[in-house]
Amino acid sequence: MSIERRELHRRRTYLAGKISFDASYCVVDCLIRDMSRNGARLAFSSTAIVPSHFDLLVPKHGSRLRAELIWREADQVGVTFLD
Repeated sequence: MSIERRELHRRRTYLAGKISFDASYCVVDCLIRDMSRNGARLAFSSTAIVPSHFDLLVPKHGSRLRAELIWREADQVGVTFLD
């Protein structure tokens, strides 16, 4: 049994997203699988290069969130949002 360490409950989503880094020179498509006010789980179609800090773009909401990588698996990452 795993221990829940999140401050806020994440709600399931199925949103298209993009991570942007290197002064927006590099952009990688992702799927936002769940999200809260302070973090998210992102999935990729294959193993992706994900830097420790990047911007998460959510076109449907017209938002750009500064994110920090917290954990990584083969095709998924967990991030926290920075102020």
